[in-house]
Amino acid sequence: MKSVNCGLQTLKNNLLKKRYKISSIKHKHTKINYTMKISRNFVTPYITMIFIIIGITGILMALHIFDGYTETLHEVLGILFVIFSLLHIVVNWKSLKSHFKKKTFITSVIVVLLLSTVIAILGKGHGEHEPIIMEKLSVADIANTFEILGIDYHEAEIKLKNNDIIIDNSKTIEDIALKNSESKKKIIELIVK
Repeated sequence: MKSVNCGLQTLKNNLLKKRYKISSIKHKHTKINYTMKISRNFVTPYITMIFIIIGITGILMALHIFDGYTETLHEVLGILFVIFSLLHIVVNWKSLKSHFKKKTFITSVIVVLLLSTVIAILGKGHGEHEPIIMEKLSVADIANTFEILGIDYHEAEIKLKNNDIIIDNSKTIEDIALKNSESKKKIIELIVK
């Protein structure tokens, strides 16, 4: 019996050295349940690569390069970045606690929060150009609107007619929308389709 206990103790010690956590050891059937601890060797490469790709996709989004692709990739990897950041904090908690007490940590929190607030306020109008352009196009002379959209009057007339929308004697997109009980946006979308 003593040799069995000694053997189980040795097994337990060996597993603990390999960074495994023993939750239970049973005598005769020797059932061992263990969970692997998260290590820096696992978290660091992932968080580094995700950070680099998020940085690149952020720059591509700012420059409007590969717009449809970069936004999705940026959003999904952003979620993964949060998850791996939390894992990074858990793994490095002991060393991070000492940073929380330092003046530089408090300063960095204040600077990042202020910078984030300023960017959020200044960027508020970003992306609001489309409604303004749509409104201007909808009230402009129809011939000018078609020219700006790069479409021939007769071609636009056919596209709209195929969707049961009639131009008739309308002078603007807004007139067409009112006469056909449709939105101005839908009329413009049908024309440029």
